[in-house]
This record gives sequence, C-alpha cells and structure tokens, in this order.
Amino acid sequence: MPTPTEAIISAAGGDFFLIIFGLLFMFVLSLCGYLVYKMPIEWEKSQARISKEWEASTDRIVAKICEVITQQKEIREGQKALEKCYKEHDDQAKDIKIDLHDVSTTLKNRPCINGNGKG
Repeated sequence: MPTPTEAIISAAGGDFFLIIFGLLFMFVLSLCGYLVYKMPIEWEKSQARISKEWEASTDRIVAKICEVITQQKEIREGQKALEKCYKEHDDQAKDIKIDLHDVSTTLKNRPCINGNGKG
C-alpha cells in the first residue's frame, strides 16, 4: 500500500503545483481532524476553568453581601443607641422646661420679688 505522499505524487502525474496542492490539502485535512479531536478536550478544560471562576466570583459576591448585612446591623444598633440617647435628652429637656416654668411661676407669685409687698 503506497503512503499518502506517494499516492499524491502518482495522482498528480509529476505536476509540481498539483503535488503542492495535494500536500497542502492533506495538511489542512489532518489539521481539521486534529482540531476536531482536540475541541472536546479544550471545551472541558475551559468549562472547568469557567466553573472555578464562577464559584470564586459567587463566593466573593456572597462575602460582600454578608459584609453589607453585618454593616447594616451595626448601623442599626448605633441608630438605636443614638435614639435612646436622644430620647433621654428630650426627656431631660422636657423636665428642665417644666422645672423652669414652675420656678418662673413661683417667682412671679412671690410678693417680695415682684414688688407687690411694699406698701
């Protein structure tokens, strides 16, 4: 059985360009066969790489979401503490206002302070 190169030379009848064309055709055909052979292997490798990157990306996203939730909880706790302080401050301010009103009323009703007691 002749080799592929001998078959091309005998089919071309010694014409140089036909021989080159035949060799080029054999090269392209073998390259296509190799690519068809390698395509599923490379596809699996790329899918494995993509899935690893996807998992890493998903892990980063989940970590960021957890971080945001933790920060929101801390902010809410801080807001509750501030609201408690503000409420205490408002209560103190109301008490002071009531006390000032009472003192003012008491001072106005004293005859010696208002000058009502001089006779």
